[in-house]
Amino acid sequence: VEDPVFRALSHELDGLRADPVKNAEQIAATERAVRARAMELGSAKLQATEEEQRKYPFLPRRVDDVLVSDLRLAEDDVFQELVARRDALVAAGPGSNPELLTATERQLRGRASELAAANKSVDAFRTDEDEAVRARNPFLESNEVKLVPLRFLNLMDDAKFREYYKKRLATLGAEEVDLERLRVFDELLCECAEIIAERQLKRYDAIWSLMCKRGLSPDLQTAFPSILLLGCDAMEKVLDSLGTGDDLDIIVRRMGETQALAERGIATELNALRAAYPMCVRDLNPAIGFDKKFQRLEKKRLSLLEDCTEVELIGSLEEEQKERGVELLLDERYVAASQKACEGSKNKGIHEMTAEELTALWRHQLLARRSSHRAVSFLEVPNEDGEDEQRPPVRQRRKRLNSCASASTTSFIDVLVNTPIEIIEENTLFCPSPPVVIGRVASSVAARRMQNFL
Repeated sequence: VEDPVFRALSHELDGLRADPVKNAEQIAATERAVRARAMELGSAKLQATEEEQRKYPFLPRRVDDVLVSDLRLAEDDVFQELVARRDALVAAGPGSNPELLTATERQLRGRASELAAANKSVDAFRTDEDEAVRARNPFLESNEVKLVPLRFLNLMDDAKFREYYKKRLATLGAEEVDLERLRVFDELLCECAEIIAERQLKRYDAIWSLMCKRGLSPDLQTAFPSILLLGCDAMEKVLDSLGTGDDLDIIVRRMGETQALAERGIATELNALRAAYPMCVRDLNPAIGFDKKFQRLEKKRLSLLEDCTEVELIGSLEEEQKERGVELLLDERYVAASQKACEGSKNKGIHEMTAEELTALWRHQLLARRSSHRAVSFLEVPNEDGEDEQRPPVRQRRKRLNSCASASTTSFIDVLVNTPIEIIEENTLFCPSPPVVIGRVASSVAARRMQNFL
């Protein structure tokens, strides 16, 4: 997904599949190219893993299910310090101090396990962010659109997306849910998401092209962390504040290192909170760590756990903590605290910031994005009572192949509590007409059909 060649081929394939009969030969050729590129990338990953194993023969190919090549061991100072100590022991001779050599290799494996755990924590953190977006947009098929992870798509910043989203909520809030109308809005929202993703990719390509023109070294081009480009705003700031050549290489490396450090730090903190407060929902808010009411309940719970005699009371306290954790889901104090940590560097250019200041900046941006993905907007849904007479009758929603929405994706999370909902469906089990496979409605077609509803 991070490979630009694979991504370009994938997008080309999506375009060709719009007319599979006409483009049959091109589709077959592009699919072969996609498979070849995937095999090439897999071979490169295998080669990198084998090279790491040769450098560190005391490590297996996978450390706690993470490929050793994904651990970025060369960038970890603690690991490299232990490697230097081991190399000195090996150079002194195999029989010089075997016990110390064994202990050092044990420490190296332990450090590799710590890095693997951090790696998995970051992966889980990213997946949680994508899932948070998809949970509020259940009409989306997966955690990415056009291979762009959902966490990078500011869907609600798009006016057209917001408009369709409001109309979708109005449809869900009606006394009788018009499933055909709901399906059309779901398809329109999916199309909007694709347009937003394409817009993001165009920014990605433009920034990448400009960075290459400004003298980004070939080595860095090969190892460039694509996550920096997907968050285009940061790279635009880099280009605005820097010259060319070596200066660009230095700041890009620092940006990549500090971003990874900030992301790993947040993921580790969230894991620690989950371990400390297992009674809370997984998607907890860091505010529970300093919320007075929550901590007062925790202090009382810990005092009762010393004796473990009041089991029912402990359970009651944990239930209260869980409820308080849910109440704090939208608390933004942790975002404000991270913003305050950036006050000292707010007037500095990216190239003028220290590593600590860059890490604090990344931390604030990541936490602010996390908070925005969990925000619940109570949109002002227009009163459509006057439109009821002009509306066509509620129609049955029939599942369509290759459709971006299905009955299983319909969400009532955004519907107000106690809203009466009636779903009317006809019995089509013995429908006399043969089934017809219909593809996704194109933008122009969907727009024409919406004239019946708007």
